[in-house]
Order: sequence, then C-alpha cells, then structure tokens
Amino acid sequence: MKLKKALVIFVLVAIISVCFAGCIEEPPSAPTVTPTPKTELSLGESVIVDGISFTVVGFEESYDYESAWYGTNETVYPKEGAKFLWIYVRAENVGELAKKTPGESSVVILYKNEVIYPKVYWTTDRKIIDRKMYDGYKEIYPNIVEEGWALFEVPEGIDISQAKIRVELDTRIVRWSLAS
Repeated sequence: MKLKKALVIFVLVAIISVCFAGCIEEPPSAPTVTPTPKTELSLGESVIVDGISFTVVGFEESYDYESAWYGTNETVYPKEGAKFLWIYVRAENVGELAKKTPGESSVVILYKNEVIYPKVYWTTDRKIIDRKMYDGYKEIYPNIVEEGWALFEVPEGIDISQAKIRVELDTRIVRWSLAS
C-alpha cells in the first residue's frame, strides 16, 4: 500500500510538473546591439581592421627638411605659398598571422574636397634625414609595429581644424580629425 501511495504521489507530481513547465518564463534578454563603427577618430585613437591596429598619432608643421638625394645632402623647401605637414602614423599587427600594412599612398589628407597625397610617395629617390618615414604596404608578423612620418606639402594657410587624414585599410576607410 505504501508503495502504491508513493507511486501515485510521484505520478501526480510528474503530471503537475509537465503541465506547468511552459508557464514559467525566462526574463527577456537584452537585445544584442552591434556598435556602429565611428566614422571619424581623434588623434591618438586606434582602429583595428583585419588584424592591423592603425593610429594617426600626431602631426608637425615645418618650412624645410634635410634630405639626401643621390648622395648629396640638401635642404628642401616647399613651393611658394606652401608648407610641410608631417603626419605620424603607427600600424601594429594585433592578429595571429602576417598582415600587410596600409601603403604610403593609402594615407592622404582631405581638405576642402581635395585629396592631398604624401610627398614622399612622389619622391622615392629622396631620403629624409633625421626622421623615420612610414614604410607602408609591408608584411608584418604579430606584435610587430611599422611606424613613421608621412610628408605632405599643403597650403601655407591651411586650416588644420578642417583637415582630415583618410586611411584606406583592407576593408574599411577611416578618417582622423586633426582638430584639437
């Protein structure tokens, strides 16, 4: 009799459990939000695209620089009404495989709806003295950094707050503002 009574209680508990199993709701989970990538970064901010962390670190302005051209050192001046704008960039492989860094010509200045290309891109025989130039489109392995200066010749009266640096990374184009 005790066994029969225990069996009846067990069956009743099982039936009640099955009946109410769908009645207890889990609290709704928060919706998954995919952050929208920033369209414009500030100096010093990094973006990671396809295993490369890229940063526009800072900039300097000058009216001359020293260079060596076919073994002869010389001082180079900008064209009349222009000055030099030096942009310091940094690419680091933060992935697990070798990756190519953006090329020198992938780093450009956008100003007043015009694209200004780096000067060194056009003067490959000229070596800049006292500055390490950015050497892009180079395969680098994990934890390796390629960094240096990109040189541009810009209008002397350029409004730096209106200038943007555009970098073409493998699958994304990113902009940095030079405004402080």
